[in-house]
Amino acid sequence: MVTRRSCRRSTYFGTIVDNFIGIGTGGHTDEFVRFVGPKTILLAWVPEEEKHLNAITELNFQRMSANYEILKSSRNEHGEEFKIVKVPLPNNVMQRIRINKGNEWDSTLNIPEMMFKPTDGWSAGDSVIRVAATSYLNYFVTNSEVIIPSYIHSGTSKKKEQEVKISLMQYFQEGEL
Repeated sequence: MVTRRSCRRSTYFGTIVDNFIGIGTGGHTDEFVRFVGPKTILLAWVPEEEKHLNAITELNFQRMSANYEILKSSRNEHGEEFKIVKVPLPNNVMQRIRINKGNEWDSTLNIPEMMFKPTDGWSAGDSVIRVAATSYLNYFVTNSEVIIPSYIHSGTSKKKEQEVKISLMQYFQEGEL
């Protein structure tokens, strides 16, 4: 069954780079960096061997490298250096969508052109790739557990996800967080 809904916003999707688009803010701070203690910062990271997978991983590598350089030269309120922990990003989650005319969109990934910024230059008939926001740093802390998202169903390896879990567990068990 196809569900249709009318669009009420004139700009909802925006170009990230090339034909990759995103929804919403263009980035959430809690997906890229978590200040988890007076001296410890978790920084999302694209490993060197993954940086050339696509335009998104290249852009993320550049951005996270710039963030790393800024954080490396920063100090906390006591003038102490931060311990910066690089946490790998999961694989990108992407969907190809087609831009159509009109003001309705449906579950077949046809999105009306009115949902894009006119300055991005997209028009009906164009095919773009929607990139979902993904990060292990978008975790949730409860009194007794830390809940992290899983991206295994989207192609991230079990090995990478297990390494992230072990790394995060270390900081929670040591009382860093």
